[in-house]
Amino acid sequence: MKKRHLLTTLLFSTNILGLTACSSTQKTYSPLVAGTTKIEINKNQITPVNEIAITDWDKSSVQYINTYKEGDYASAENMAKQALILAEKEFGHKSIYTLTSIRDLARLYKAQAHFKKSELLYEEALALMKSIFGNHSLETAKSMNSLAMLYYNQGDFDKAKLLFIKTLALREEVLGKKHQDTLASMNNLAVLYQAQNKFDKAKVLFLKSFSLTKKILGKSHPDTQLSMNNLAILYQDRGLFNKAEPLLLETLALRKVLLGKKHNDTLISMNNLATLYQEQGDYDKAEPLLVEALSLMKEVLGDRHIITLTNMNNLAVLYKAQGRLDKAEPLFVETISLMKEVLGKHHPNTISSIDNLTQLYQDRGLFNKAEPLLLETLALRKSILGKRHINTLISMSNLATLYQAQGRLDKAESLLVKTIPLMKEVLGKQHPNTITSMTNLATLYLVQDKKDKVEPLLVKTLVLSTATLGKQHPDTIIRLFNLAFFNQKYQQWKPAKVYYDKYLFDSNQFLQQVLWGAGEKTRISYLQQQTYRENNYLSFYSYLISNVANKSKESWNKPSALARQAWKLSVSRKGLLLRIASEASLLSKLHQSKDPQLITLSQHIKDTRSQIASLTFSNKPNAKLLAELTDQLNTLQRKLSNKVSYFRDKSKRIQPKHILSALSKQQALVDFLIYKEVDFKTGHYKTEQIIAFVANPGTGVHFIQLGDLLPITHLIKTYRQAIEPNDNNDLWFSSKERQQRLIQTSQALYKKLWQPLSHALDDKKQVFIIPDGILHLLPFKAL
Repeated sequence: MKKRHLLTTLLFSTNILGLTACSSTQKTYSPLVAGTTKIEINKNQITPVNEIAITDWDKSSVQYINTYKEGDYASAENMAKQALILAEKEFGHKSIYTLTSIRDLARLYKAQAHFKKSELLYEEALALMKSIFGNHSLETAKSMNSLAMLYYNQGDFDKAKLLFIKTLALREEVLGKKHQDTLASMNNLAVLYQAQNKFDKAKVLFLKSFSLTKKILGKSHPDTQLSMNNLAILYQDRGLFNKAEPLLLETLALRKVLLGKKHNDTLISMNNLATLYQEQGDYDKAEPLLVEALSLMKEVLGDRHIITLTNMNNLAVLYKAQGRLDKAEPLFVETISLMKEVLGKHHPNTISSIDNLTQLYQDRGLFNKAEPLLLETLALRKSILGKRHINTLISMSNLATLYQAQGRLDKAESLLVKTIPLMKEVLGKQHPNTITSMTNLATLYLVQDKKDKVEPLLVKTLVLSTATLGKQHPDTIIRLFNLAFFNQKYQQWKPAKVYYDKYLFDSNQFLQQVLWGAGEKTRISYLQQQTYRENNYLSFYSYLISNVANKSKESWNKPSALARQAWKLSVSRKGLLLRIASEASLLSKLHQSKDPQLITLSQHIKDTRSQIASLTFSNKPNAKLLAELTDQLNTLQRKLSNKVSYFRDKSKRIQPKHILSALSKQQALVDFLIYKEVDFKTGHYKTEQIIAFVANPGTGVHFIQLGDLLPITHLIKTYRQAIEPNDNNDLWFSSKERQQRLIQTSQALYKKLWQPLSHALDDKKQVFIIPDGILHLLPFKAL
């Protein structure tokens, strides 16, 4: 499920664009005015038929507006219908009062995601508006704008674009280019372009709108704050977090001062800033903002308000991303229950939250809980949005993935074969969702052992992913791994090695980019996500060295070369965090120096690294920008290295050759590693294994298999108990008996862990040991 934001309305004046996100987190474009679709009625131009009826209609209409603002849509609907019946009875179908009631009811249906009902009423209202005011009136422009927003919400961008352009042209002609309503139309068209991924067009309009509102109304005006908020969200959607953050911070600060901490727009700004931090993986900053905003929303708006419910969804998404599923699941369940009551099960926000809970269940392997929810969201999206809408297609793809996980391969294949051509047609073959569905079909063919269909599809998705997302994007890296696994499964060892080695290089690049600017929780999360692929990598090389090495005259499968390449994984992973910490510490010291050039260079490097980390982590398909930032970083680092020679040593990547060259002839290094062995046919885990890499400056790198972890674990526990008895049973043994156990266990551990290494150590006088896992509990010197 793709990640977006809390919904927000983004129009100026009395116009509200209700944007609902169909994804994990949701972003809010708050309205400047809690607007209504009411038309200003000039009573001097209208001869009232019944003053009492007008008063009754006014009361009913105002009551509807207040109930609507409170989020009580069921009660608001009854009031809107009563106002419409009263208006038609007393004033006739073509009266301005009837027209206003029609638009009020249409707006309510849109908020409830009853799009077809809403569309019929908005179309009727536009026709009435033209007949009453004419094609070129400002009131007609309002109705055109409202209908365009509805088309936007339904994903019918072509119809929406046509009406937004007409509305903008009409307002420019009648009101001028600098009027608030004209700027509102400019803003709406920009939002549409953003939704179509036409970011350059959207950026031009957003910048123009922001510049004009700031100049005409001043920075403190709500319209300017809204414009600033929307421009920030555009930058965020492009992965330009360094540009988005200051705008969101400024908007939040202004709203706190001008509106107060508990105002709706202030709370929405808190939510939007939190989602920015969340997209960057900075959970430590995002969580307190979301928690504080939710507490204030419940206090000010109540538990059942749409803004409160959206924030609850976003907080649950954050808990899920942190792996805190015990907090995420009940919050999702509560949010969905309330959304169904308040918004109805058809509302896009409700469906989005159901999707998020579904993904949580899938991740936990709770397929029986996930399936009915997926079927429900797919049926709802088909009925509301149609079979060709992007969110419907995503639901179809997700359901296919679930079927595959359940082993219902024929159903999964049938669904993907239907979905992919629609995605290519609607989204294009290079859209990330299209590529993902193609990848899912390829992995399905792999499980079905349809070898001839798998490889060309895997190659195609890798090419498309590299071109669209960049070679170091996480999805591209996974597709590299898929090709390595495919060749491994069919014992095509040489191409498998090529893909595995490229996977390791690119994933190390990715991890360095992401982890440098990420918080500690994000670092741990991303390293954990690599575990399965690392186990495959080590299983592959272990098998090669044991069964394939030296069986041909080709140089690629020599034991020493294979051992050194396998060791790269351990060296790179264990050195990564150390290198990041070392470089960050050095840059901080340089920033405190008295040399202005060093201060500037170190700050630029930190800023650029943070941008790269944020952009890479954000899953934004902006390969061009990432490449530009990487080139910029390399240039800055070269400049700093020329000024500070030891910066180059601190920031360079550690390779096996560096370690070998650092060891003297009397020294060696033993790097123990624990991994789970993977079955090449099924991809499932078998047993945990221990291996050792021995770095000997005279003979190179040796790869030594030490066998299953389980018996060694038992021996280590027995050894520890013999040293420090810690349960009642051990207390029954005498000191002599414990000593005997200690000797026997030490000898057994020596035979399993150290004796197999002796031939590679060549009577070294000094051996450096890097333990792993439970081996940290073992005093090697005693052995």
